[in-house]
Amino acid sequence: MFTGIIEATGSVANLTRVREEWRLLVSAGGLSLADVKLGDSIAVNGCCLTVVEFDEHQFAADVSNETMNCTSLGQLKTGSRVNLEKAMQATSRFGGHIVSGHVDGVGSLVSSRQTGRASVSSTKRLKNSRAILPARVRSASTGLASRLMR
Repeated sequence: MFTGIIEATGSVANLTRVREEWRLLVSAGGLSLADVKLGDSIAVNGCCLTVVEFDEHQFAADVSNETMNCTSLGQLKTGSRVNLEKAMQATSRFGGHIVSGHVDGVGSLVSSRQTGRASVSSTKRLKNSRAILPARVRSASTGLASRLMR
C-alpha cells in the first residue's frame, strides 16, 4: 500500500524485453534505496512494482504485458521521468491516502485549472477500466493521490 504522496522522481535507465515480459531499470534519483530489500514494492508512476534487483542508485522490476498495456508504463522510454514512492509501513503515519498501486485503467487529461489551492482536472473516460466509478472516488494519477468527482 502507498500514500499517493510522491517521495522522489527518478528516470528510466533501461527498458528491455525479457522473455514474455519487460525489465524496467529505474535510476532512483532522490529516493534512498538504503532500506530496500528484494521483493519490496515501489510505486513507479503509481503502479506497484516488485524489486527484483537493486544497488544504491537504481532498482529493477519485471513488468507484465498486461501492466504495460493498461498503464502509463507502456509509454515509458529510456530517460523518461517517473514518480517514485516506497510502500508505506504500518508502523508510521499515513501521510496521505491509502492507494493500492494496482491500476484499473488509463485516462487522458482533457483540461486542468487552478481554483485557490486546488487543481480541478477533467479526464476522458478511462479505457481498459475494470470498475465503474462512483460520483466521488479517491484515485491516483501517475502516483499522485487525488479525489475524482463527476
